Amino acid sequence: MTRPRARTWRRIRAFTLLEAIVGVAIVAALLGALGIFIRNLGDARTRLATSVERIECADAVFALVDRALATAVVADPALGAGVGGNERSLRIVRATVGLGEGDAPLLAERERCEVRFDGGTGRIELARGDRRDAVEVPVRAMRVRYLVEGGWRDAFDSADAGVFPAGIEVSIWFDRVAEVDVGPVAGEAAAPAPLGSPDRRRFFRVPGAPRIDPLARRAIEDEQSTDAEMSDADVMDEGLTDESRDGMSLDTGNDGRRRTPSERDPASSRRGGGS
Repeated sequence: MTRPRARTWRRIRAFTLLEAIVGVAIVAALLGALGIFIRNLGDARTRLATSVERIECADAVFALVDRALATAVVADPALGAGVGGNERSLRIVRATVGLGEGDAPLLAERERCEVRFDGGTGRIELARGDRRDAVEVPVRAMRVRYLVEGGWRDAFDSADAGVFPAGIEVSIWFDRVAEVDVGPVAGEAAAPAPLGSPDRRRFFRVPGAPRIDPLARRAIEDEQSTDAEMSDADVMDEGLTDESRDGMSLDTGNDGRRRTPSERDPASSRRGGGS
């Protein structure tokens, strides 16, 4: 008689609760890292698109000014000053170039080109003849300066001066500005003055303008470097807290020079030297 074979149960091993929790945590971490990567990629694409739009905006402004100055006139009886404007706008009257066929003149009729910054909308408007377009890129500030023999000017009129300015500088800020009033422009509200170096800046030499004396040019360059240093100092001072300003005031002597630690506490320096 054969003995019945004992039935053996094979134990099937499953995941424990701890292993399941660890697995879920790993999957969640991977999904979180993937989400952060996708978000950073989207932010990078947004920043790149913004940079491209800003470059195209500045190039459109600079190209219009460059082309208009190439054939600008000092004054026109109907259109007024050939080169004129203030800090926010620049108007140029230029002679359009014809084909020169037959008896037709090479320089044909004249038209007015204008670059204008609207502080209310934060947009730059470009005008050429009767056509006016607004560049759909937010701009914080735009400044136009006119270089003459005496230095930089905030406004200029070639009809009154009888000559062109030696050069024109156009600066554009896309980011932050300082809360400093530079005075209102006629018909517009006062705008804050730009802080620091502009995001885009270009200097245009005007063809046919009088040359500047070398000594006057050196004085102008010194003035420009001084303004840049003062602007950088304002940026540094803006980042200081009240507590740090108090500390700096304590570290300066009667002559306004900042004192070294040994000058502030001579006894400590003597103790340090004796040890």
